[in-house]
Amino acid sequence: MTRRARAIGLYALVAYGVTWAVWLPYVLAAREGRELPSPYLYYLASFGPLAGAMVAEAYERGTPGIQDLLNRLLDPTREPRWILVGLFSPLVLPLVAALVLFSAGQGWPEWSEVGITSRAPGMGPFATWLLMILSFGIGEEVGWRGFLLPRLQHGRSALAATARLTLIWAGWHTPAFLFREGYVGLGISGITGFLLGLAAGAVVLTALYNASNGSVLAVALWHGSWNWVATSDGLQGPWVAVMTAVVMLAAPVLIGRWGARDLAPRPRTIIPPLSDPSAAQWFAVIG
Repeated sequence: MTRRARAIGLYALVAYGVTWAVWLPYVLAAREGRELPSPYLYYLASFGPLAGAMVAEAYERGTPGIQDLLNRLLDPTREPRWILVGLFSPLVLPLVAALVLFSAGQGWPEWSEVGITSRAPGMGPFATWLLMILSFGIGEEVGWRGFLLPRLQHGRSALAATARLTLIWAGWHTPAFLFREGYVGLGISGITGFLLGLAAGAVVLTALYNASNGSVLAVALWHGSWNWVATSDGLQGPWVAVMTAVVMLAAPVLIGRWGARDLAPRPRTIIPPLSDPSAAQWFAVIG
């Protein structure tokens, strides 16, 4: 087993371990019929992938690897147009869903409740958005796209790497099906829909990551902003269903437009093998 393969295994072990440890009190409370712990404890679980990325980077590449990962997260000048896409494209989805459903006679969503969620009681829209960016955005994406994706893309197409990432990402969510509202009691069709939606989101995030030359900030903003609109009390039911459908439609469009190999408008950027003498440069562009 190569050092890189061991690093991926270490990443998964820490990411799963931290997240599942945080979620364990929720699982036990649900099983015993007790009230679930504070909803804010739930968000700490999202930092499992970040913890896994830091530990695995320290193991595989040491300080330069951690510095590189943080640079890709904190540098707003890295492909700024794609960072803006990451920030604003999810925020357009409620407008698309509202127009589609209004034209179908559904009416308008409760705009005053957009950005407010019962999963973060007492918080206003902007504070909730920051919470989503820090947890689901940075907490998850430093791991999934910042650390794991570029390694899975080494030696295989972007689409094949995304399929593998989706399986690991889906497994990470497993305990949530034992306690989280909306997940508990899902049948085969519901779980299938969840997996398809997760796979489509993974394709969109891979495309954004590769198009932005490896910007973790771009994918963190997209992921956090998506969760901000998708969990809004005013956008539940048909509105979130239409938004999800738009993401699911976007995935095959991106594959068709940019191709399964790179999922980007130009050859993607990957981390080189650890044994590569140019590894100190941290990145190599494949042609």
